[in-house]
Amino acid sequence: MTQISNIVGSTFTVVSVIGIIINCLVLFAVLKGRLLFRRQNTSQSVYILSVSSIAMDNFMLVIHVAYLIPSVFLQANPLQFLFQSWLFPGGIDAPPVVIFSSLMMYCWYYTTFSHILMSTTRLYAIVLWKGGSFLTNGITLILVSLVHILSLGVAVTTQFISPCCRESLDYEVYSYVYQPKADSPNYSNYVIDLPLNTFSSVCSIVCYVAIIIYMRSLRSSVLSDAALKRRQQEFVYAMQFAAMAAFYIISWLSFRILPPFIADDDQHDWIYGITTLFVLFNAWSNSFVYLVNNAEVSKV
Repeated sequence: MTQISNIVGSTFTVVSVIGIIINCLVLFAVLKGRLLFRRQNTSQSVYILSVSSIAMDNFMLVIHVAYLIPSVFLQANPLQFLFQSWLFPGGIDAPPVVIFSSLMMYCWYYTTFSHILMSTTRLYAIVLWKGGSFLTNGITLILVSLVHILSLGVAVTTQFISPCCRESLDYEVYSYVYQPKADSPNYSNYVIDLPLNTFSSVCSIVCYVAIIIYMRSLRSSVLSDAALKRRQQEFVYAMQFAAMAAFYIISWLSFRILPPFIADDDQHDWIYGITTLFVLFNAWSNSFVYLVNNAEVSKV
């Protein structure tokens, strides 16, 4: 396992560090270019949504760098006996491990809810918008704040209130696991996580498909140049968010698809790390798409 742990740990490190750098570059560009609160329109609401999302993504990457990656490397360290198996006394139930895992879930739930917010606001901005300015900076800030509160509340519920089961960072499988409790059903998974992941994904798919169909229908419509330009700009933003949603969907699906193939085969536990890689890539997909497609950000 020594060689595998070193390879997996090194891969996680490279992907995480690249992600943190890219996220910081985009955040710097947005702030330096004064793209936030520059003028009251829906384009600026996009940056508010994105900055909050990128900041949470960066937080998730930092959590992996601070805990999961060091614990992965230590299981390959010949001096492992000098360290606790989970870096802290108490194993997977050690308070620091629980805190890191709970903060990670807070970030994940924010990602989940933010996809619902992003897809529905883009649907409104492109398809339902009839003039005026509903998505002002103030309203967008309120919505983002509500998403943070909701994400924190759900994380507390699944990690501490639900009878079963808390999700934890687990260096032994290079990924994330639910902690079972005897024969108790996994309420956190079946009542909250699975329905929430599914709803967020379906909502995103439906909204972005509706946007694409609507934009295709505009080819035969007569619109002013200003109205057409505005909708085309919003369409570009929508496709950026759609790309993010695709990474998100792959991440949570891999978490559910891989375990049945691996079962109890300890020799192939490293395959669980594929899910972690998808999560790490998902954490900087937003910034990467901005650097590639957004002229306002890339020119700063």
